[in-house]
Formats: sequence, structure tokens, C-alpha cells
Amino acid sequence: MDYVSFMRKVDGKPPKVEPKFDRSRFVYDRSNLTESQLRYTRRALEGSRRDLMSAFTWVATPQGHDYWCNINDGTTELLPEDNDYIEWLLEEYS
Repeated sequence: MDYVSFMRKVDGKPPKVEPKFDRSRFVYDRSNLTESQLRYTRRALEGSRRDLMSAFTWVATPQGHDYWCNINDGTTELLPEDNDYIEWLLEEYS
């Protein structure tokens, strides 16, 4: 067990899960996320679909505007890969 895993266990946090998807193809065609976008992105990752609309610029993602719009409207379910993409955005731009 490495030190980070040990400390996560001591702190009562779940073990860090490695990404299940190839993140090398993840892109975001904007230079940055604002502080408010990062806040909304964190909330969206925690399950708040209401905050998804303000989280990031949908058209700047590989999935595109219509894809996120369908998730926001509830006509499409959020996939595990989508959650991984949102986590990647937070890691990349925080």
C-alpha cells in the first residue's frame, strides 16, 4: 500500500479509483474554466443535473452541445464515461 492510499484509508476516504477510460482522447476546446464553472462542475459531478448547464461550455467538449442538452433535459442518462470526463475537467482545470 502506498502512502497516499494509506492516508486515504486513515482519513476514512474511499480508495482512489483509477480512470476506466482512455483520457488521452479527452479534450476541452477552451483555455480554462472560471471559478464559478469549476464550482458548478463539482456539483454536477456530485449528481446535480441542475448545475450541469452552467458547468462548462458544452460545445467545447467532444460530446457536443446536443449530447449534454439531452442529459440536462433527462432524455439521456449520464454514462460512467461522462462522469470520468467531468472528473478529468476538474483535474485538468482546477
